[in-house]
Amino acid sequence: AVVSTQSTGRESDFVLCNNAHICTCCAKRETMSYNPFRDLEGPDGHNDKFYSEDFVETFDSIKKASKILESCSYHKFNEMASKSANFKTLFHNIDGNCSNFDSFSVDLHNQALAYSVIALAETNVDKEKGNLVIKLGIFAVENLILFYSILFYRIGGYTHFYGEKFPGKSKGTGVCLYIHNEFNATLNEKLCTVTKNIESLFVTVNRGESKVNVGVVYRSPNGDPAEFLTELTHLASNFPKNMKSIIHGDFNF
Repeated sequence: AVVSTQSTGRESDFVLCNNAHICTCCAKRETMSYNPFRDLEGPDGHNDKFYSEDFVETFDSIKKASKILESCSYHKFNEMASKSANFKTLFHNIDGNCSNFDSFSVDLHNQALAYSVIALAETNVDKEKGNLVIKLGIFAVENLILFYSILFYRIGGYTHFYGEKFPGKSKGTGVCLYIHNEFNATLNEKLCTVTKNIESLFVTVNRGESKVNVGVVYRSPNGDPAEFLTELTHLASNFPKNMKSIIHGDFNF
């Protein structure tokens, strides 16, 4: 049963599920899905929330994104863990490596699920700090100092690739990819870019029998949506034609 909580005044008896308030009883039987674009289009196919004619092209792209998300299947974690797919990917907006990388690593370890690719956005870390190695000294006899190194943002069993941050920006920037050591990966510099509207990082993953173009794309909320889509379209036009492409990311629409 779908109701208007404004008319009932009993919001506590209902939960938000798939962009609608439904009763808690029905919510238990409802299959959850993620589609933030679903409520942007009215029942007549027009969107009343956008008043600028210049946004029409962007809205068409949003409708396409909505259609893609509607076709996606929802899986609980235990179902994902039991599936035999040999190439699983994960995307996460980490909102700052400095604050959240340790907790993310713990959550990842507790999942006990080996992802082939882990893509992160808003790392707030550039390529230099992403590859930062800390050398620790241990004092021993006869003033001998032994050193060992710790890779700062390391995930065991993965090789990482960090992109550059947007110049002069300390927050809301930075993307990276972690590729499982089961696969060989090479950076595709032609598809790596940083502008005020888009940040992208792509690698070619060799799966043995085939290759796949894997990347992460981020648009800051301060970036222009129309310019972002133009730049993303140009980026996609350079995708390798002889392999599949997988895009992870946060577009902030």
